[in-house]
Amino acid sequence: MNDNANGTDRYLELDTVLTNLGVNYDVYNTLTENSSPNFAVLSAYDFVIWYTGNDGAALNLWDVSDTNNYKFNEDLRNYLNIQGNVWVQGLDFMYDIVGSAPDAFTAGQFVHDVMGISNYAAQSYADDDALGCPMLDVVTNDISTYTPINWTYETMWYVDGFEITNAAHAMY
Repeated sequence: MNDNANGTDRYLELDTVLTNLGVNYDVYNTLTENSSPNFAVLSAYDFVIWYTGNDGAALNLWDVSDTNNYKFNEDLRNYLNIQGNVWVQGLDFMYDIVGSAPDAFTAGQFVHDVMGISNYAAQSYADDDALGCPMLDVVTNDISTYTPINWTYETMWYVDGFEITNAAHAMY
């Protein structure tokens, strides 16, 4: 899912990785389709990578009808309800709906209960005296054996930083 208003081809980094890994996939581009996919399209897949890129503006990811309880768009929520798997990847996806950090979430809210985020704690560069985020370190966990993420840039600006709920599992 390319949901990045900075360009219809910005997802190609992910495209290259998936191709190199031999993963069979399709691309749905919200910019060229002028919409997000409906439930029928989503339900045909076991796993969806929702790439928000680095613009964090007017993302199709969110249902913004209730600003007291932001949640994924209805079709994506229905996909999750049938045990669909979603990985939200990209910068500013939280900034898109709540603006600047910090912002706390409580039990009963989608972001807290489904995404496992208790607090939108900070955003690199904006909240760290313009230092930025040099890399993402792996958190010890029982899910993965990922390696740290090193950017192609000296630092990455506007990386969302979260505190998670007790039910969530940190990876980085």
